[in-house]
Amino acid sequence: SGSSYAGRPWPKALLQGAVQRVKARGIKVLCDEIMCGLGRHGLGTLFMSKAWQLEPDVVTFGKSISAGPFPLSGIIVKDGADELQAGLVQVHTYAGTSALAMLTATEVLKEVPNWFNHAHKMGELIRTTLELFNDGKFLTVQGMGLLWGGTFVDADPARKLKTLELFKAACQEDGVWPYFVLGGFMLTPPMDVDEADLKLGLERLTSCLKKVKQQLEN
Repeated sequence: SGSSYAGRPWPKALLQGAVQRVKARGIKVLCDEIMCGLGRHGLGTLFMSKAWQLEPDVVTFGKSISAGPFPLSGIIVKDGADELQAGLVQVHTYAGTSALAMLTATEVLKEVPNWFNHAHKMGELIRTTLELFNDGKFLTVQGMGLLWGGTFVDADPARKLKTLELFKAACQEDGVWPYFVLGGFMLTPPMDVDEADLKLGLERLTSCLKKVKQQLEN
C-alpha cells in the first residue's frame, strides 16, 4: 500500500491468491503501481505485478515516469479497454501532460532499468537499518526496495499522535525530513540515491527514533 498504510506491501502469496480468485470469477484486475512501480519495489522488473506474476488486466503508473517535475501518468490495458474507457474519469494523478513530459518519460524508460539492482541494494540497507526498531511495541517497519514506512504502535490514538509530534520535532532538530503520514512516516529515496547520502539520512533518522523512544520511556 502507499501512504495510507505507510508503504506496507501485500503478503505475496495472499495477493497472488486473491488475484487468482477474482480472475476465476471473471472480474478484471487493476494493479495500481503509481508508488511501487518503475523498479522502486526492488525486484528487478519495471512493474511489481510482473515480478510477482499477477498478470493484471490493467496497470496504472505515474509521477516518476517523467522524472518528477512534469505531470504525467499512464494506464496499460491488457484486456477490457472498451469497458474501461466507457467510465473513465481523469483526475488528480492523471490531470495533465505535455510534449516535454512525454519526451522525458521516453528517456526515463530507457534509463530506469539500469538502477534496478541499485534499488534492491539500497532497499536492503534501509531494511537492515530500520529492523533494529521493528519491535512491534514502539514501531512497526514495512516495505521493500525504495519504498519503506514505519508506523508507531500504541492503542491510544492520543499517545500515538504525541509520539508522531515528538518524532517530527526530533527530525526538524536533526535536519532530516521523511514523508510524514497518519501514525508514522515513509521513506521514498530517488532511484539513483547516493549510498553515502542514504546512510547519512538513515543515521539521522534512527537518531530521532532513539530520542523519541527514550522520551516515551522516561
